[in-house]
Amino acid sequence: MDVLSICCQSDCQSVELAQTGFNDLGVLCQAIRDACDQQTNPYHLAGIGLYLADEWVNTLDGELEALRALRQPQPTVRTVSLNKQKPRSVRSGAFLLGVST
Repeated sequence: MDVLSICCQSDCQSVELAQTGFNDLGVLCQAIRDACDQQTNPYHLAGIGLYLADEWVNTLDGELEALRALRQPQPTVRTVSLNKQKPRSVRSGAFLLGVST
C-alpha cells in the first residue's frame, strides 16, 4: 500500500466520523423540534441546526467521493508529440500575454 492510499484511507475514516457526528446532531435537533411547540425559539433554533447538520453531511459526501477517487489507481498517460516544432503561440511568446494567435 503506497503513502497516498494510506493517507486517503485515514482521511476517509475522518470524514466518515464527521458524518456520523453530524447525523447524530441532526437526530438530536429533530428530537428537540418534536418536543417543542412550533412557535418557540428552541423549535426554530433546532430547525436551523437540523438544516446545517444536513448540509454538512451532504458536503462531506462530496469530500468522501473525492478521497475515494484518489485511492483508485490512476492510469498512467504518456503523450508523445510527433511534431517537433513548438506551437505558434509558444514561438511568438503570445501565451505570456494571454493573447490568442
